[in-house]
Amino acid sequence: MANEDKKYNIIKEHIKKRLNLGHDIMSIRGTLIEKGIQTDEINKAVDVAYKELHMSQKQKEFAREFLWPSKGKFILPAIILVLLLLHLFANVYILPDVGKNLCESAKMGTSITEFSKTIKLDAESRQKLTEMQKEALDLNVKTMDAFKSLLITNFPLAFSKTYMLNPFFPLPCETQNIVLVPSKTCVYYISESNYFCINSAVNAKDETMMKLFGGKMPEYKRFSAENLILNSIILLLAVYLASCIIAYIYRKTKSKMNDKMVKITEMTVIVLGVIVIILAILLYIYILKMITL
Repeated sequence: MANEDKKYNIIKEHIKKRLNLGHDIMSIRGTLIEKGIQTDEINKAVDVAYKELHMSQKQKEFAREFLWPSKGKFILPAIILVLLLLHLFANVYILPDVGKNLCESAKMGTSITEFSKTIKLDAESRQKLTEMQKEALDLNVKTMDAFKSLLITNFPLAFSKTYMLNPFFPLPCETQNIVLVPSKTCVYYISESNYFCINSAVNAKDETMMKLFGGKMPEYKRFSAENLILNSIILLLAVYLASCIIAYIYRKTKSKMNDKMVKITEMTVIVLGVIVIILAILLYIYILKMITL
């Protein structure tokens, strides 16, 4: 029985190979008959070979149609690309300076605390303490303004949750406590020296640092351009695949509806899309107002 199955598979594969090369089925049959193969076996093998070739062709057509680029499939990836560029450039160009300012703020806070313990209660000492406090306040205001810019630029990607399509996408550790997006793969944009400076203040329960970073900072892992670019490409490919799935479901649903139902469905989707966009914009405006208070 095993030998017969093996023989049948050999005949079938031979027919498929010849058909793929463009040979005529009659000449294929004639060659097999000349080799002493029974007509029933040939007919059965031909039928199965045609079915498998037809199925293979349908799968290729489906894959080509499913993944083939079209304008509609690029809308979502284009939006995410803008959010990624906003997210990455803001972190690369703003966060290092924020880390430096936070470190200086932490050192200044420690200096003020130590100085207030040792100063004499005279006018000169009080004036110096007031100047130090004013300098610290100005630095904190400057740092908070930079942090607001970071939150504004990081919030859209965090809010959309699109980054979850790539579980390895590296979010910034500096903002995850505020944006409320915990991540085990987060990376730091600040320098290692500033990290340890800030971490020391966090461990010392500095009030400002505790508000920004919580009770414990994640371990230091420096971002790399290669890692960011690679994971961004993976994320965009995942978004494109999601767009392909949506487009495929839409085509399948559309093929089962009449023209009237298609128009109603399209209008419903457009209206819902506009509502979602408006709500997202309103939420974003609300977040901006909360940040600037």
